[in-house]
Amino acid sequence: EKILRCVDTIAGITLLVRPGREKDAATRVAKDLFPSSVFNRLRASLGNSFDDLWRDKIHVVAGDLTQDKLGLVPAEHDALKARVTLIVNSAATVTFDEQLDLAVSLNTLGPTRLLAFAKDCGNVPFLQVSTCYVCGARSEEHTSELQSHSFISYAVFCLKKKKQQK
Repeated sequence: EKILRCVDTIAGITLLVRPGREKDAATRVAKDLFPSSVFNRLRASLGNSFDDLWRDKIHVVAGDLTQDKLGLVPAEHDALKARVTLIVNSAATVTFDEQLDLAVSLNTLGPTRLLAFAKDCGNVPFLQVSTCYVCGARSEEHTSELQSHSFISYAVFCLKKKKQQK
């Protein structure tokens, strides 16, 4: 919401969305995401133009973080790789009694797959958004490869800018 509201030079945002049981990825975004209250501020400021803005700026790609190549066919994977300038991951299962193999595949291996994809995209910045229960109770210091990668401080600067019309 903040990027759509504040970065008017952004060319677009691609959302990798898992298709649901009863809805395809684009329908999930249109019916479940954009009507949500998260967009009330932007919707209020734009009025009837809100739908035009998100339909112009948001590109939905059906994918799956539990699969190799993000669940994309090679041509779609390569096309996405060529245009990504920043990755923000907020995908996760937050069901506390989820099947362990699915939880590990999505919550642990999913970010690992996206980090590899970020490197394939030319080492674009990667931002991991997560729940407060990620590390649990720990007394020792924990480091990982994810911490050495570019994070949010570069997010706005790394978004592809819309070409200025002359």
